[in-house]
Amino acid sequence: MFTIKALNIKIIKDGIEQIVNPSIIYDNDEMILVDCGYPDTIDQFESEANRLKIDLNRLNKIVITHHDWDHIGSLADFKERYPNVQIISSAIQAKYISGEKPSLRLEALIAKIDTLVGKEKEFAAQRIEIIRSVENSKVDRYVEDNDAISDDGDVICIDTPGHMPGHVSIYVKSSKTLIAGDAMNVIGNELSGANPVFTFDMEEAARSIKKISTLDIERIICYHGGEYKNDMQASMTRLAN
Repeated sequence: MFTIKALNIKIIKDGIEQIVNPSIIYDNDEMILVDCGYPDTIDQFESEANRLKIDLNRLNKIVITHHDWDHIGSLADFKERYPNVQIISSAIQAKYISGEKPSLRLEALIAKIDTLVGKEKEFAAQRIEIIRSVENSKVDRYVEDNDAISDDGDVICIDTPGHMPGHVSIYVKSSKTLIAGDAMNVIGNELSGANPVFTFDMEEAARSIKKISTLDIERIICYHGGEYKNDMQASMTRLAN
């Protein structure tokens, strides 16, 4: 049976601590990392892994839920440091991860920046600079809905578009755990759907929540907010309706 750990990866930006929660899924045979944090945080990943007594030299797969800078920021560093790792994503998102297509987030910010003023414009300009700095990486394998991620088929891909086209989440059947990516969030100890500020298609995101609600889930790990286990059935029913 797989063990699943949520990591705490931090940056300080404008004096404010920001935390994301990539996940590591592992057993005696495989180790799968879901998402790669901010740029230049690979050393934090290794420190977190050491704290949790996880040997990242066993890492053999990285799943990228989608191409946002805080999810792929250190992907190229991982590939350099762990060259045998297999990079996995949806076919749609692979084009952005590899650089075959320009970042959707970058295009949206560029289209919007001239309408902004003051701090909002400054924030957008900083974000554009960060996104442009992220190094592209080749995706080795594409996955679709219900495709196996782990060799034994226990860890599978769930298509959850909305936040971005081709966004995926990861479901571990044996532990009834969903790694949501940005399809869901935990805000103030409450489970919520995709953040509308950063979501490309809220109607699609809502359909993804309905789909997630049909799964047998006892635990959700959100990239923003971490682990959620409280009143799962009631929470999912509330969000799905």
